[in-house]
Amino acid sequence: MNRFYSVSPKIFTNATEVGIVLNSFGFDKGRFLAALPKSFLRELFDTAAGFSELEGKRVRALVEKNKHALLKLGLPYDGNKTWLENSLHLIEQNCLHGALCNDDVGSEQIFTLDDVADGELPISDGARDYGTAENIIKYMDVILKTSLEVFFIDPYFSLGKAKYIKFLQALLQHPDSKDTNYVFFCKLEHFATRESFDSLAQRHLRQHMVQGCSLTVYPLAGEAEMHGRYVFNIHGGVDYDKGFQVDESVRVDFSAMPRALHASYFDEYSELLRNEATDYRLKAD
Repeated sequence: MNRFYSVSPKIFTNATEVGIVLNSFGFDKGRFLAALPKSFLRELFDTAAGFSELEGKRVRALVEKNKHALLKLGLPYDGNKTWLENSLHLIEQNCLHGALCNDDVGSEQIFTLDDVADGELPISDGARDYGTAENIIKYMDVILKTSLEVFFIDPYFSLGKAKYIKFLQALLQHPDSKDTNYVFFCKLEHFATRESFDSLAQRHLRQHMVQGCSLTVYPLAGEAEMHGRYVFNIHGGVDYDKGFQVDESVRVDFSAMPRALHASYFDEYSELLRNEATDYRLKAD
């Protein structure tokens, strides 16, 4: 998951090819396109200017529809080298997992447009890894980078459990947590603790929070359905089969949320956010 590729902005000859590539990336695929160079979109639109007027409009519409599959990662780019030379160097440096172009360079990490159209990109919508705090955060890395509001669904979440505290401490001090609101939904029966939320949060969490970061918890009572464990933002999400408890001896399955599932969860929990009240809030000083 979270695999990054570059694509030459000059590779395309029509809007259909642009659509095939863009539709092969995104949150639900677990792979993303890196904007390389920084002027990637301008160069892509310059290429599309050579298409028909209708095709050019289609390209812009496709980019708008799939804009969250294209990430600005700030990767280094040497203007004295070709796009392919830069991409190959970034692959060697493990900054990219592959690149898309039609040049035959004899590398298994270079894919042509035909390869993409034939579905030959490596499957990247799932992973299995140990449940360390570092790994749990690693698989939500793109989610943290692309939104200032992130939802977590975990019925067993509680500040009274050390395994959740360990995860939260790592999350709240992550650089991408700056100005981000983390919203947790859990079951009230599992959330309840003898020590108050405010006391636990002050003792274990506040000192770990980066500037502008906040934590809000909605413990849901009654028959609220909450079977899965997910993290998501407005763009996409990841399924964590064992939730957000740090357990370095256990292997966790991570999988990208399909688009339809993500849309359903985002709508449902956005509605809860608007209609439910909560007293469980913590904000960085």
